[in-house]
Amino acid sequence: MKRLLAFALLLPGALAAADAYLESDGSQAILTDCIVTPETRLVVDFQMTALEGQARIFGVVIDPSAEFYVDGTLPDGGNFSFGFGDTWTKSSVVPADLDRHVATLDIDKRCYSLTTDGAIVLSGTFPPTVEALRTAHYPLAVFAKVPGGSRSVFGGVSKMRLYSLRVYEGGTLRHEYLPRLADGKACLCDRQTGKTFFDANKSPRPLLFGGKSNVKFPKCDGKARTCASGKRFASRGPRSG
Repeated sequence: MKRLLAFALLLPGALAAADAYLESDGSQAILTDCIVTPETRLVVDFQMTALEGQARIFGVVIDPSAEFYVDGTLPDGGNFSFGFGDTWTKSSVVPADLDRHVATLDIDKRCYSLTTDGAIVLSGTFPPTVEALRTAHYPLAVFAKVPGGSRSVFGGVSKMRLYSLRVYEGGTLRHEYLPRLADGKACLCDRQTGKTFFDANKSPRPLLFGGKSNVKFPKCDGKARTCASGKRFASRGPRSG
């Protein structure tokens, strides 16, 4: 009986550990093909592996930006915080840790939240003075952001594991970026389109793929397809951001 109880207690953690993830050691970053708009909602399942300085979990290329980051203001730690709007307004904060979380930034509804094991640990709404990306249409990066208008220099690169990044537009799932091994290389793959995205920071060290994945990705064969929203797009084959 004691062995069964011990197994039951370990099972949830074991299942969580089995989930596929893409891990950055703090030197890699990925630039996606997602264009953030005023109707975008970002949902990110992640886990920091270290807390060092300012680290971006995700960030929109070029200011004004929407992002989620560790602000690094505490010794050997920091706070989780969202940034949004033309003036880079900061959200409320919560102490950063190495637990697994789900972060949601809803630009359309002007709100944000951070959950741990299904419990909300941080939430709020944008201040009324913030025009949170109401007119912005910029690409989205993960493990970092690209500040100052350059798409080649990433700032705040983070040490973390990314389990999933889902992008909704007007309530419709537009992108579902998940960890994948493609030609033996770790990358993110959009389950909606089959496009793959590798390290765009030109790090000498590769991203790491961990856990297990049973996800069946569509083949990116360059043909036109219909995405979840019903709009047509042309797939251009595998790319590296």
